[in-house]
Amino acid sequence: MGFTAVEKILMNHAVTPTRKVTPGDIIIANVEYSGAHEGWAASSSRTIEQLKALPHPERYALYMGHHMCTANSNEIAANYKKSREVAAQMGVKVYDQGSGICHLQIVEQGIAHPGSLTVFSDSHTLGCGVTGGIGIQCGGETLGVLLNGSMWFKVPETHKYIIEGKAPKGVYSRDVVQYIIGDAGMDASVYKAIEWDGSYVHSLPVELRFPFTMMSVEMGAKTAFIEPDDIVMAYVKEHVKVPYTVVKDDPDARIEKTFHYDVSKLEPQVAAPSNPGNTKPISKARGARIDQVCIGTCCGSSIYDLRVAAQILKGHKVKARTIVVPGTRSVYSKAAAEGLVQIFVDAGADMYPAFCGTCQTLSVAYLAPGETQMHPGPRNWEGRTVEGAFTYLASPATCAASAIEGQVADCRNYL
Repeated sequence: MGFTAVEKILMNHAVTPTRKVTPGDIIIANVEYSGAHEGWAASSSRTIEQLKALPHPERYALYMGHHMCTANSNEIAANYKKSREVAAQMGVKVYDQGSGICHLQIVEQGIAHPGSLTVFSDSHTLGCGVTGGIGIQCGGETLGVLLNGSMWFKVPETHKYIIEGKAPKGVYSRDVVQYIIGDAGMDASVYKAIEWDGSYVHSLPVELRFPFTMMSVEMGAKTAFIEPDDIVMAYVKEHVKVPYTVVKDDPDARIEKTFHYDVSKLEPQVAAPSNPGNTKPISKARGARIDQVCIGTCCGSSIYDLRVAAQILKGHKVKARTIVVPGTRSVYSKAAAEGLVQIFVDAGADMYPAFCGTCQTLSVAYLAPGETQMHPGPRNWEGRTVEGAFTYLASPATCAASAIEGQVADCRNYL
Protein backbone atom coordinates (compact mmCIF):
# COMPACT_ATOMS: atom_id res chain seq x y z
CA MET A 1 0.00 0.00 0.00
CA GLY A 2 1.23 3.49 -0.86
CA PHE A 3 1.40 6.64 1.24
CA THR A 4 -0.52 9.89 1.45
CA ALA A 5 1.19 13.20 0.78
CA VAL A 6 1.13 14.07 4.50
CA GLU A 7 2.74 10.76 5.40
CA LYS A 8 5.41 11.34 2.76
CA ILE A 9 6.18 14.83 4.03
CA LEU A 10 6.67 13.52 7.55
CA MET A 11 8.88 10.70 6.26
CA ASN A 12 10.91 13.12 4.14
CA HIS A 13 11.67 15.17 7.24
CA ALA A 14 12.33 12.28 9.62
CA VAL A 15 15.44 12.71 11.81
CA THR A 16 16.03 8.97 11.48
CA PRO A 17 15.48 8.09 7.80
CA THR A 18 12.48 5.84 7.27
CA ARG A 19 10.74 4.38 4.26
CA LYS A 20 7.48 3.55 5.99
CA VAL A 21 5.04 5.08 8.48
CA THR A 22 1.61 3.99 9.63
CA PRO A 23 -1.11 6.22 11.12
CA GLY A 24 -0.58 6.28 14.86
CA ASP A 25 3.22 6.06 14.62
CA ILE A 26 5.30 8.62 16.49
CA ILE A 27 7.98 10.21 14.34
CA ILE A 28 10.65 12.80 15.13
CA ALA A 29 10.91 15.17 12.16
CA ASN A 30 13.09 18.13 11.26
CA VAL A 31 11.16 21.38 11.01
CA GLU A 32 11.99 23.74 8.15
CA TYR A 33 10.49 26.85 9.72
CA SER A 34 8.87 27.84 13.00
CA GLY A 35 7.48 30.98 14.51
CA ALA A 36 5.22 32.57 17.08
CA HIS A 37 3.06 35.61 17.52
CA GLU A 38 3.44 38.28 20.18
CA GLY A 39 1.24 36.63 22.79
CA TRP A 40 3.25 33.39 22.89
CA ALA A 41 6.64 35.11 22.82
CA ALA A 42 5.73 37.37 25.72
CA SER A 43 4.23 34.62 27.87
CA SER A 44 7.25 32.35 27.28
CA SER A 45 9.88 35.08 27.57
CA ARG A 46 11.36 33.89 30.87
CA THR A 47 12.12 30.49 29.40
CA ILE A 48 13.31 31.86 26.07
CA GLU A 49 15.71 34.27 27.77
CA GLN A 50 17.61 31.30 29.16
CA LEU A 51 18.33 30.01 25.64
CA LYS A 52 20.78 32.90 25.01
CA ALA A 53 21.22 32.03 21.33
CA LEU A 54 19.63 29.84 18.69
CA PRO A 55 21.53 27.45 16.41
CA HIS A 56 19.50 28.52 13.34
CA PRO A 57 17.80 31.89 13.99
CA GLU A 58 16.95 32.21 10.27
CA ARG A 59 14.46 29.35 10.65
CA TYR A 60 12.36 31.21 13.18
CA ALA A 61 10.54 34.56 13.35
CA LEU A 62 8.14 36.55 15.51
CA TYR A 63 5.00 37.97 13.91
CA MET A 64 3.21 40.92 15.52
CA GLY A 65 -0.13 40.61 13.78
CA HIS A 66 -2.68 39.28 16.26
CA HIS A 67 -3.21 42.55 18.14
CA MET A 68 -3.13 46.17 17.02
CA CYS A 69 -3.23 49.72 18.41
CA THR A 70 -1.63 48.93 21.75
CA ALA A 71 -2.25 52.42 23.14
CA ASN A 72 -5.46 51.24 24.78
CA SER A 73 -3.89 48.28 26.58
CA ASN A 74 -0.88 48.45 28.85
CA GLU A 75 -0.73 44.65 28.86
CA ILE A 76 -0.67 44.31 25.07
CA ALA A 77 1.85 47.13 24.70
CA ALA A 78 4.07 45.38 27.26
CA ASN A 79 3.71 42.11 25.33
CA TYR A 80 4.93 43.81 22.18
CA LYS A 81 7.86 45.37 23.96
CA LYS A 82 8.85 42.07 25.56
CA SER A 83 8.48 40.18 22.29
CA ARG A 84 10.78 42.62 20.49
CA GLU A 85 13.35 42.28 23.24
CA VAL A 86 13.20 38.49 23.07
CA ALA A 87 13.60 38.57 19.30
CA ALA A 88 16.63 40.86 19.53
CA GLN A 89 18.24 38.54 22.07
CA MET A 90 17.65 35.48 19.88
CA GLY A 91 18.69 37.22 16.68
CA VAL A 92 15.46 36.38 14.89
CA LYS A 93 13.48 38.50 12.47
CA VAL A 94 10.45 40.45 13.64
CA TYR A 95 7.48 41.16 11.39
CA ASP A 96 6.08 44.10 13.33
CA GLN A 97 2.68 45.77 13.51
CA GLY A 98 1.13 46.39 10.14
CA SER A 99 3.06 43.65 8.34
CA GLY A 100 0.05 41.35 8.43
CA ILE A 101 -1.26 37.97 9.52
CA CYS A 102 1.49 35.45 10.22
CA HIS A 103 -0.05 32.50 8.34
CA LEU A 104 -0.66 34.54 5.21
CA GLN A 105 2.82 36.03 5.30
CA ILE A 106 4.49 32.63 5.61
CA VAL A 107 2.84 31.55 2.36
CA GLU A 108 3.29 34.91 0.65
CA GLN A 109 7.01 34.89 1.49
CA GLY A 110 7.41 31.44 -0.02
CA ILE A 111 8.43 29.93 3.33
CA ALA A 112 5.57 27.44 3.15
CA HIS A 113 6.04 25.66 -0.18
CA PRO A 114 5.44 22.24 -1.77
CA GLY A 115 6.67 19.47 0.51
CA SER A 116 7.52 21.79 3.42
CA LEU A 117 6.93 21.20 7.13
CA THR A 118 6.14 24.32 9.17
CA VAL A 119 5.17 24.55 12.83
CA PHE A 120 3.86 27.63 14.60
CA SER A 121 2.41 28.49 17.97
CA ASP A 122 -1.10 29.07 16.67
CA SER A 123 -3.94 26.76 15.72
CA HIS A 124 -4.41 28.19 12.23
CA THR A 125 -0.95 27.13 11.12
CA LEU A 126 -2.85 24.59 9.01
CA GLY A 127 -3.26 27.43 6.51
CA CYS A 128 0.23 26.65 5.19
CA GLY A 129 -1.22 23.67 3.32
CA VAL A 130 -2.49 25.79 0.42
CA THR A 131 0.78 25.38 -1.51
CA GLY A 132 1.30 21.67 -1.00
CA GLY A 133 3.21 21.59 2.27
CA ILE A 134 1.83 21.07 5.75
CA GLY A 135 1.60 23.30 8.81
CA ILE A 136 1.05 22.01 12.33
CA GLN A 137 0.45 23.88 15.58
CA CYS A 138 2.95 23.46 18.38
CA GLY A 139 2.71 24.69 21.96
CA GLY A 140 5.31 23.95 24.58
CA GLU A 141 7.22 21.96 21.97
CA THR A 142 8.20 25.27 20.37
CA LEU A 143 11.11 25.55 22.78
CA GLY A 144 12.43 22.19 21.63
CA VAL A 145 12.09 23.29 18.01
CA LEU A 146 14.11 26.41 18.82
CA LEU A 147 16.93 24.36 20.29
CA ASN A 148 16.89 21.21 18.18
CA GLY A 149 15.08 22.11 14.98
CA SER A 150 12.89 19.04 15.35
CA MET A 151 9.62 17.95 16.94
CA TRP A 152 7.63 14.78 17.54
CA PHE A 153 4.51 14.09 15.50
CA LYS A 154 1.84 11.42 15.65
CA VAL A 155 1.13 10.35 12.08
CA PRO A 156 -2.56 11.13 11.40
CA GLU A 157 -5.12 9.26 9.36
CA THR A 158 -6.23 11.16 6.26
CA HIS A 159 -9.72 12.37 5.38
CA LYS A 160 -10.36 13.65 1.87
CA TYR A 161 -13.01 16.28 1.08
CA ILE A 162 -13.80 16.36 -2.66
CA ILE A 163 -15.68 19.46 -3.81
CA GLU A 164 -17.08 19.64 -7.32
CA GLY A 165 -19.24 22.01 -9.33
CA LYS A 166 -19.36 25.68 -10.22
CA ALA A 167 -20.47 27.99 -7.43
CA PRO A 168 -23.52 30.18 -8.13
CA LYS A 169 -23.42 33.97 -7.99
CA GLY A 170 -22.66 35.24 -4.49
CA VAL A 171 -21.14 31.97 -3.28
CA TYR A 172 -17.41 31.98 -2.48
CA SER A 173 -14.93 29.58 -0.94
CA ARG A 174 -15.69 31.03 2.51
CA ASP A 175 -19.35 30.01 2.01
CA VAL A 176 -18.38 26.54 0.83
CA VAL A 177 -16.22 25.68 3.81
CA GLN A 178 -18.84 27.16 6.14
CA TYR A 179 -21.45 24.85 4.66
CA ILE A 180 -19.17 21.81 5.00
CA ILE A 181 -18.43 22.55 8.65
CA GLY A 182 -22.14 22.84 9.35
CA ASP A 183 -22.93 19.65 7.44
CA ALA A 184 -20.05 17.38 8.47
CA GLY A 185 -19.72 18.75 11.98
CA MET A 186 -16.94 20.30 14.04
CA ASP A 187 -15.75 16.86 15.14
CA ALA A 188 -15.76 15.29 11.67
CA SER A 189 -11.97 15.00 11.35
CA VAL A 190 -10.47 15.14 14.84
CA TYR A 191 -6.68 14.62 14.70
CA LYS A 192 -6.86 13.81 11.00
CA ALA A 193 -5.02 15.22 8.02
CA ILE A 194 -7.60 16.82 5.74
CA GLU A 195 -6.94 16.82 2.01
CA TRP A 196 -9.07 19.27 0.04
CA ASP A 197 -9.64 18.16 -3.55
CA GLY A 198 -12.03 18.39 -6.46
CA SER A 199 -12.60 20.63 -9.46
CA TYR A 200 -13.96 23.51 -7.36
CA VAL A 201 -10.93 23.70 -5.07
CA HIS A 202 -8.51 23.43 -7.96
CA SER A 203 -10.26 26.24 -9.87
CA LEU A 204 -9.48 28.80 -7.15
CA PRO A 205 -6.52 31.16 -6.88
CA VAL A 206 -4.21 30.25 -4.00
CA GLU A 207 -5.47 33.08 -1.80
CA LEU A 208 -9.08 31.87 -1.99
CA ARG A 209 -8.04 28.38 -0.85
CA PHE A 210 -7.05 29.69 2.58
CA PRO A 211 -10.54 29.26 4.09
CA PHE A 212 -10.27 25.50 3.50
CA THR A 213 -6.88 24.97 5.11
CA MET A 214 -7.34 27.59 7.85
CA MET A 215 -10.72 26.27 8.91
CA SER A 216 -9.73 22.61 8.86
CA VAL A 217 -8.88 23.04 12.53
CA GLU A 218 -12.52 23.99 13.18
CA MET A 219 -13.30 20.41 12.14
CA GLY A 220 -10.69 19.08 14.55
CA ALA A 221 -7.94 18.43 11.99
CA LYS A 222 -4.26 18.20 12.88
CA THR A 223 -3.10 19.44 9.49
CA ALA A 224 -4.44 20.23 6.02
CA PHE A 225 -3.14 19.76 2.49
CA ILE A 226 -4.05 20.74 -1.06
CA GLU A 227 -2.18 18.96 -3.83
CA PRO A 228 -0.25 21.44 -6.00
CA ASP A 229 -1.71 22.10 -9.45
CA ASP A 230 -0.87 24.53 -12.25
CA ILE A 231 -2.33 27.47 -10.32
CA VAL A 232 -0.22 26.66 -7.28
CA MET A 233 2.93 26.09 -9.31
CA ALA A 234 2.54 29.49 -11.01
CA TYR A 235 2.24 31.05 -7.54
CA VAL A 236 5.22 29.07 -6.26
CA LYS A 237 7.34 30.17 -9.21
CA GLU A 238 6.70 33.80 -8.25
CA HIS A 239 7.05 33.48 -4.48
CA VAL A 240 9.37 30.57 -3.59
CA LYS A 241 13.14 31.09 -3.85
CA VAL A 242 14.39 27.85 -2.27
CA PRO A 243 14.54 24.25 -3.56
CA TYR A 244 11.39 22.22 -3.01
CA THR A 245 9.86 18.86 -3.82
CA VAL A 246 6.26 18.43 -4.97
CA VAL A 247 4.61 15.65 -2.96
CA LYS A 248 1.41 13.86 -3.94
CA ASP A 249 -0.63 10.87 -2.76
CA ASP A 250 0.31 7.50 -4.14
CA PRO A 251 -2.55 6.01 -6.20
CA ASP A 252 -3.03 3.30 -3.58
CA ALA A 253 -2.63 5.56 -0.53
CA ARG A 254 -4.92 4.74 2.37
CA ILE A 255 -7.67 7.35 2.85
CA GLU A 256 -9.68 6.60 5.98
CA LYS A 257 -12.78 8.49 4.90
CA THR A 258 -13.89 10.49 1.85
CA PHE A 259 -16.56 13.20 1.76
CA HIS A 260 -18.19 14.47 -1.46
CA TYR A 261 -19.80 17.88 -1.98
CA ASP A 262 -21.32 19.69 -4.97
CA VAL A 263 -21.47 23.50 -4.71
CA SER A 264 -23.60 24.13 -7.80
CA LYS A 265 -26.83 24.75 -5.86
CA LEU A 266 -25.37 26.31 -2.74
CA GLU A 267 -26.50 29.72 -1.49
CA PRO A 268 -24.44 32.12 0.67
CA GLN A 269 -23.88 30.76 4.17
CA VAL A 270 -23.70 32.35 7.61
CA ALA A 271 -22.49 30.95 10.94
CA ALA A 272 -24.76 32.36 13.62
CA PRO A 273 -23.65 32.81 17.25
CA SER A 274 -21.96 31.17 18.91
CA ASN A 275 -19.96 28.41 17.22
CA PRO A 276 -18.61 27.89 13.69
CA GLY A 277 -20.83 24.87 13.17
CA ASN A 278 -24.06 26.83 13.64
CA THR A 279 -24.41 27.30 9.90
CA LYS A 280 -27.49 28.67 8.17
CA PRO A 281 -28.23 29.56 4.54
CA ILE A 282 -28.64 33.29 4.04
CA SER A 283 -32.36 32.79 3.38
CA LYS A 284 -32.75 31.69 7.02
CA ALA A 285 -30.39 34.23 8.57
CA ARG A 286 -31.40 37.56 6.99
CA GLY A 287 -32.48 40.44 9.15
CA ALA A 288 -30.48 40.00 12.36
CA ARG A 289 -29.03 43.33 13.54
CA ILE A 290 -25.33 43.90 12.91
CA ASP A 291 -23.61 46.73 14.78
CA GLN A 292 -20.12 46.25 13.39
CA VAL A 293 -18.55 44.62 10.34
CA CYS A 294 -14.93 43.69 9.75
CA ILE A 295 -13.86 42.81 6.21
CA GLY A 296 -10.58 40.99 6.81
CA THR A 297 -9.17 38.15 8.99
CA CYS A 298 -7.18 35.13 7.78
CA CYS A 299 -10.19 33.82 5.83
CA GLY A 300 -11.29 36.98 4.06
CA SER A 301 -8.53 39.55 3.57
CA SER A 302 -6.93 38.71 0.22
CA ILE A 303 -6.97 41.09 -2.71
CA TYR A 304 -9.74 38.94 -4.23
CA ASP A 305 -11.85 39.40 -1.10
CA LEU A 306 -11.29 43.16 -1.03
CA ARG A 307 -12.18 43.44 -4.71
CA VAL A 308 -15.58 41.81 -4.28
CA ALA A 309 -16.26 43.80 -1.10
CA ALA A 310 -15.44 47.02 -2.96
CA GLN A 311 -17.68 45.98 -5.86
CA ILE A 312 -20.59 45.67 -3.45
CA LEU A 313 -19.84 48.81 -1.42
CA LYS A 314 -19.24 51.10 -4.39
CA GLY A 315 -21.90 53.80 -4.51
CA HIS A 316 -23.36 52.84 -1.10
CA LYS A 317 -22.98 54.06 2.46
CA VAL A 318 -22.59 51.68 5.38
CA LYS A 319 -25.06 51.65 8.26
CA ALA A 320 -22.99 49.39 10.51
CA ARG A 321 -19.60 50.49 11.80
CA THR A 322 -17.24 49.00 9.24
CA ILE A 323 -13.50 48.40 9.22
CA VAL A 324 -11.48 46.98 6.35
CA VAL A 325 -8.30 45.09 7.29
CA PRO A 326 -6.03 43.76 4.53
CA GLY A 327 -4.31 40.47 5.32
CA THR A 328 -0.79 41.66 4.57
CA ARG A 329 0.96 44.91 3.74
CA SER A 330 1.32 43.82 0.11
CA VAL A 331 -2.46 43.29 -0.12
CA TYR A 332 -2.94 46.80 1.30
CA SER A 333 -0.60 48.17 -1.37
CA LYS A 334 -2.50 46.41 -4.16
CA ALA A 335 -5.83 47.65 -2.79
CA ALA A 336 -4.54 51.20 -2.77
CA ALA A 337 -3.12 50.92 -6.29
CA GLU A 338 -6.43 49.57 -7.62
CA GLY A 339 -8.49 52.35 -6.02
CA LEU A 340 -10.25 50.01 -3.60
CA VAL A 341 -9.23 52.03 -0.55
CA GLN A 342 -11.00 55.10 -1.93
CA ILE A 343 -14.16 53.06 -2.48
CA PHE A 344 -14.09 51.85 1.13
CA VAL A 345 -13.52 55.36 2.47
CA ASP A 346 -16.28 56.81 0.30
CA ALA A 347 -18.66 54.16 1.65
CA GLY A 348 -17.92 55.26 5.21
CA ALA A 349 -15.63 52.37 6.17
CA ASP A 350 -12.35 52.79 8.03
CA MET A 351 -9.07 51.31 6.79
CA TYR A 352 -6.82 49.59 9.32
CA PRO A 353 -3.25 48.31 9.01
CA ALA A 354 -2.79 44.65 8.12
CA PHE A 355 -3.45 42.36 11.10
CA CYS A 356 -5.91 39.70 12.28
CA GLY A 357 -8.88 42.04 12.53
CA THR A 358 -11.76 41.54 14.96
CA CYS A 359 -11.69 37.74 15.04
CA GLN A 360 -10.66 38.35 18.65
CA THR A 361 -11.20 41.96 19.68
CA LEU A 362 -8.10 42.26 21.85
CA SER A 363 -7.23 45.82 20.96
CA VAL A 364 -9.34 47.53 18.30
CA ALA A 365 -13.02 47.87 17.42
CA TYR A 366 -13.88 46.50 20.84
CA LEU A 367 -17.52 45.53 21.20
CA ALA A 368 -19.78 46.49 24.08
CA PRO A 369 -21.95 43.85 25.79
CA GLY A 370 -25.09 43.32 23.76
CA GLU A 371 -23.50 44.32 20.43
CA THR A 372 -23.20 42.03 17.42
CA GLN A 373 -20.51 41.94 14.76
CA MET A 374 -19.90 40.08 11.51
CA HIS A 375 -16.58 39.08 9.93
CA PRO A 376 -15.19 36.33 7.65
CA GLY A 377 -12.95 34.84 10.36
CA PRO A 378 -12.91 31.21 11.43
CA ARG A 379 -14.39 31.48 14.95
CA ASN A 380 -17.31 33.05 16.77
CA TRP A 381 -17.28 31.33 20.15
CA GLU A 382 -18.95 33.11 23.05
CA GLY A 383 -16.23 34.90 25.00
CA ARG A 384 -13.87 35.23 22.03
CA THR A 385 -14.88 38.88 22.07
CA VAL A 386 -16.14 40.75 25.13
CA GLU A 387 -18.55 38.77 27.28
CA GLY A 388 -22.12 39.41 26.19
CA ALA A 389 -21.25 40.32 22.59
CA PHE A 390 -21.99 38.10 19.59
CA THR A 391 -20.45 37.30 16.22
CA TYR A 392 -21.74 36.11 12.85
CA LEU A 393 -19.33 34.59 10.33
CA ALA A 394 -19.77 35.04 6.59
CA SER A 395 -17.95 35.70 3.34
CA PRO A 396 -16.48 39.16 2.67
CA ALA A 397 -19.27 39.67 0.13
CA THR A 398 -21.98 38.96 2.70
CA CYS A 399 -20.12 41.13 5.20
CA ALA A 400 -20.12 44.05 2.75
CA ALA A 401 -23.84 43.69 2.02
CA SER A 402 -24.62 43.45 5.73
CA ALA A 403 -22.58 46.59 6.39
CA ILE A 404 -24.75 48.48 3.92
CA GLU A 405 -28.01 47.34 5.52
CA GLY A 406 -26.92 47.16 9.16
CA GLN A 407 -28.34 43.66 9.31
CA VAL A 408 -27.53 40.20 7.92
CA ALA A 409 -28.07 40.71 4.20
CA ASP A 410 -27.91 38.78 0.94
CA CYS A 411 -24.90 39.84 -1.13
CA ARG A 412 -26.58 38.63 -4.32
CA ASN A 413 -28.77 41.75 -4.23
CA TYR A 414 -25.64 43.84 -4.83
CA LEU A 415 -23.87 41.76 -7.48
